[in-house]
Amino acid sequence: MDLNLADSIQLQRLQGVGPILARCAYKFRQALGSFCDITQLTQVYNMPKIPKEKIAKYFYLEGDQTLKFNINTDSTIYLSKHPYFNWNLAKSIINYHKVNGNYEAVEQITLIKIILDSLYQKIAPYLTTSE
Repeated sequence: MDLNLADSIQLQRLQGVGPILARCAYKFRQALGSFCDITQLTQVYNMPKIPKEKIAKYFYLEGDQTLKFNINTDSTIYLSKHPYFNWNLAKSIINYHKVNGNYEAVEQITLIKIILDSLYQKIAPYLTTSE
């Protein structure tokens, strides 16, 4: 089953996931817009460490359903509503655009000092430079 379409009942197929955790996972997915990797399920607060292979036994991701933020046109407020972007990160990305002009590619955000490779890997799937 596609993890981005699973309801809280279906999420309970995973060992250690009851109704409360399943609801939290569902809400986390809603806040993200979609999962772009099945291991994001383990980022849910109090979720047990479930190996990727066990998640993949029940769930997969069909195509790219990721909600993307346009770093050339979206606002700091809009970007900061996503769970991976606090206000300072969103402001840094948008301010860099204001000072330097349009981003040609998402990779350019790595020029911002606070964006280390690990953070870039986490947030890049949610960003775009085009409509």
